[in-house]
Amino acid sequence: MKTISLLTLALLASQTALAGPALDGIPDVGNRPAPAELSKEAYLRWAEPILNATGVDRTSPFSEHIFAWYEANKNSALPDQVNKDPQKIYADVATPRAETIAMENAGTIEKYIAAGGNVYAEIQGTTDQVLEATLFLWGKPIGKTEGKTKPEAQPTHSKRADYFEPNAKWGPGAFANLEIRKNGGIVRDLSDHYLLLVRGDSAKGYDVLMQYVGPQGQSETSAVLAIAVIRPLGNGKTSHKIASRYMGQSYGILGPIGRDAMGFNQTKVKGIEKRFTDYVNELRTTGKIADQTNEL
Repeated sequence: MKTISLLTLALLASQTALAGPALDGIPDVGNRPAPAELSKEAYLRWAEPILNATGVDRTSPFSEHIFAWYEANKNSALPDQVNKDPQKIYADVATPRAETIAMENAGTIEKYIAAGGNVYAEIQGTTDQVLEATLFLWGKPIGKTEGKTKPEAQPTHSKRADYFEPNAKWGPGAFANLEIRKNGGIVRDLSDHYLLLVRGDSAKGYDVLMQYVGPQGQSETSAVLAIAVIRPLGNGKTSHKIASRYMGQSYGILGPIGRDAMGFNQTKVKGIEKRFTDYVNELRTTGKIADQTNEL
């Protein structure tokens, strides 16, 4: 009978322990470095085996809209509505709402399961601080390369935790996330795996892509795609733009009222961005972002 030494067992244990909660459950398609530039064609070609690894296609039906928004906004100024707003935030829900209704009417997507917005903001803080705050929301503790954070779970769930790890197989600037949200009342629990790609630098700014790749166990989510554009404005200020589309939780029982209250609610979307600017300000003034007391 062949025996295994204690040293071999220890090595095997250390290897199996390398993947924490964020990577544990991410489809492994081997070494597959992500493209250096975020174009729709290059990204979707790279991501296809990851998004189809389980036999369920996780590609967002909104990919065309999100990448079109990205191309239009990656080198453009903030819209005038930002300067007119006392909080320097403009949330556009009319555009994604119209896109959604058109896709529903065409039979491309199921009715009453989509939500999102296109958000634009001027933030007091550097591009690095805005990026750090962004990644904190996805599980990266400030100043660390991986770990767990507890961002504020509102407006949908009272409990939330995020886990974050680099994924060397996807190349530099590529990360994995596990997000768990609970206690949402009529909004069901979520347990979702994401990939994140970060491109750029502090001088020119950053682009951050966030894509849902599948559930951990059971989850209501079916597809998510978002891209954030972070650009320096000078005088210690940064332009922050983000387009996001979520699909999964149904608000069909409420019909058109649910669409406006839950799917495309300008006040809610603007409030999320205001909370994000608070995170950046906390980081800028204290050097850290405190976890919330919302342990799962």
